[in-house]
Parts: sequence; C-alpha cells; structure tokens
Amino acid sequence: SAETMVLPAIPDFINELTISYEDSSWILAALLVMGAVMTPIAGKLSDIYGKKKILLIILGIYVLGLLLGSLAFNFLSLVTARAIQGIGISMFPIAFSIIRDKFPSEKLAIAQGIFSSTLSGGAVIGLIIGGTIVEDFGWRAIFLLIMPIALVLFLIIARFVTVGKEQQ
Repeated sequence: SAETMVLPAIPDFINELTISYEDSSWILAALLVMGAVMTPIAGKLSDIYGKKKILLIILGIYVLGLLLGSLAFNFLSLVTARAIQGIGISMFPIAFSIIRDKFPSEKLAIAQGIFSSTLSGGAVIGLIIGGTIVEDFGWRAIFLLIMPIALVLFLIIARFVTVGKEQQ
C-alpha cells in the first residue's frame, strides 16, 4: 500500500526536515485522522452526487496530495500533503459500495475478499518497495512513484466503471 511505503522514510523526514521523532508521528497521524473524518462525509456525498463522481474527485484530491508530498519543503508542508492524501482513504468504502452494487450476492463475498486481500498484501509489498525506493532514490520518489499508478486507476474508473443511473 502507498501508505506503508512512507514508513521507511521516517528517519529521512526527521533528518532532512529537521523535526523531532515525536513530531514525525504527525506524518502518519495526519493521513489517518483526515481519512477517519472524511470517510462518513465522502459516503454521504457519494449517496447524494453519485459514487463514481465522488470516487473520481477523491482520487484526484489524492493525486494532488501526492504531488504536494513530493514537493514538501518543511514539516508543515509535508503534514498538509499527508492530510490531503488522507482524504484518499475515504475512497475505500465507496469502492466497497460499488463492488456491492456490481456483483451478484452469490459472488459478492469473493469480490470483497479479493479487494480486501489486495489491501493487506499491498501493505506488505509497499513496505518492502518503499524501503528500496527511499534507499535508492530518496523519500520524494515514493510520492512520485504512486502518482502514475493513481492516475491510471483514475482513467480506468472514469472509462470502465459504471454505477446505477450513471451507466450510459
């Protein structure tokens, strides 16, 4: 997962941005707090304006957060970028809802299981890949690597995902 890729960079954040170890916890906490706050809001917005539309908006905001993360120049700019990235966490319940809408009940458990397993598997892979990227290319490369993946996901959702009355 993209979020675990940041963990190996914590010592680099501390050194390059001259922050304390205690303050570095905000780099992770900002993402989690914003995700927790935005999840019910995004859910309600997706009910009102459409799941696909809100999912794409959230994914776009996430990509902006990645760009800002790669450009971070001090502690506040990095924490702000991470908070913006945290908005992206609110896309997962919407994605689960789309899966629930798209799959028949007899295949729903399998679809949700596959989606859930990619999240946990991605967390492990992200940690390993993150360490390699930080070591070889620096912490900014983590955000830059995730951006094209998120943009491809955006294009796939925009082109191929249809939900309810949004179908054409």
